[in-house]
Amino acid sequence: MIAQVSPSASSGDKSTNELSGSVHGPAIQAGSISGGVQIHWQEPSAPVVPRQLPPATSRFIGRKGALSALDKALDEGGPGLGAIYAISGMAGIGKTTLALHWAHRVSHRFPHGHLYVNLRGFDPGGAPVAPSDALKGFIAALGIRPDNIPFEVDDRIALYRSLLDGRRVLVILDNALGTDQVRPLLPGSPTCTAIVTSRNKLGALVADHGAVPVAMKLPGRREAAKILVRHLNNERVEAERSAAATLVELCGRLPLALSIVGARAAIYNWSLESLTEDLRSERDRLYALDLHDSETTNVASVFSWSYRNLSPGPARLFRLLGLASGPEISLAGAASLADKSLLHARQLLGVLVEANLVSEVTRDRFRVHDLLRTFAADQLEHDETAESCREALLRFHDFLLRAADAADRAIAPNRPASTCRLLPGASPRQCSPPMKRPSAGSKSSTPAWWRPCTMLCVTGSTRMRGGSPGRSASTSTAAVTRPTGCTPAKPACKPRRDSATVRPKR
Repeated sequence: MIAQVSPSASSGDKSTNELSGSVHGPAIQAGSISGGVQIHWQEPSAPVVPRQLPPATSRFIGRKGALSALDKALDEGGPGLGAIYAISGMAGIGKTTLALHWAHRVSHRFPHGHLYVNLRGFDPGGAPVAPSDALKGFIAALGIRPDNIPFEVDDRIALYRSLLDGRRVLVILDNALGTDQVRPLLPGSPTCTAIVTSRNKLGALVADHGAVPVAMKLPGRREAAKILVRHLNNERVEAERSAAATLVELCGRLPLALSIVGARAAIYNWSLESLTEDLRSERDRLYALDLHDSETTNVASVFSWSYRNLSPGPARLFRLLGLASGPEISLAGAASLADKSLLHARQLLGVLVEANLVSEVTRDRFRVHDLLRTFAADQLEHDETAESCREALLRFHDFLLRAADAADRAIAPNRPASTCRLLPGASPRQCSPPMKRPSAGSKSSTPAWWRPCTMLCVTGSTRMRGGSPGRSASTSTAAVTRPTGCTPAKPACKPRRDSATVRPKR
């Protein structure tokens, strides 16, 4: 700002003052000045260095692969070359824990500060943080007075990126709903690094901004057991090694679930064996995984934040997946459950995969985590009628019969064809997956083409006999695992009349 005080020819001894140039902050112009004038000038203070990282947990274990991937990407960037990391994974797998642990480990490489915001994309509060509000918080943390923060979002983005230009700042955007929420918060300077965590895979962030994807997987059994050790102690876990191993499996190796179990054992001094009894019942498992202190330590509540963000179509398919038995389901099996075409079912499953509610293990084969499948079955009791569940089960039952029959004919095409009557509405095109007979010179005893068939189950359900609509009780299993050329006495797809697989009367 340039201030000029000069006499006015037309006003005698009066003076005028003029301002020219740009003005930052308030400016005062006086009509007349008398007496001595003193001007005090204060040099601008040094830029504010924000240190907003929340504390990292002292119980962090493992994750060597993910940490190595983060370190490698940062090292390859080199001085002055920033990066964006997109850490994704299912609810409760430890995304925020990993991000904060790594951020504290490399914090010394960002001398100009660390910015953090919980974007509440998946949160009990329901409403995600608006980018404009997050920007306001960041700008204030960088030393700008609230009354000098622009109102328009684009102006805030411009000011935010100007403040970060040339500075080495680490920005953590935690619990993001999606790429659109994150985009305005990305630094513009290559000297900065951003970490984004989300339950969604953030594909657009990877495609449009070159983010490094870090997909978090479930820990191995040994690493999962160490979570219990961190909450208790090695001697106690070793004393009940068998019960500890059972807890790891009943929790599906999910870090959040294991932390809840470990905390319960530590707080109440319960034996691990007694905790396994609480978790053995599928119906009560999610209720046992709750510390009754916060929604963040209630597995069912944490899962619900992902479920409620789904649109009706994917949400219904997710619920219906709670009816399917076995660790995996094919595209055609999911289509039969939802009564959709293969194309439509693939689109719905794509949404669930993006949300990390379902994982695609191979092309068109999908897996639902055990605890998520239990949660899905719970939602059936609330959001589906008993008749709707019954019809979905019958469609899936018919799919399994068709697929088993197709597998049987692929093994022994000369065997007399069995008669598998489909219920009205079942689609043979949808239920008969294409299969190829293995080559004569095949060395594998279980070739890849056969793998989908080995997991087919013909499942009975209490629901099909008028029981609770959200819980299935497998009572018989028919796995087609005969070697080529082995002729059965009866067709494999024909269920016994006295088994629970017989269709109820319509």
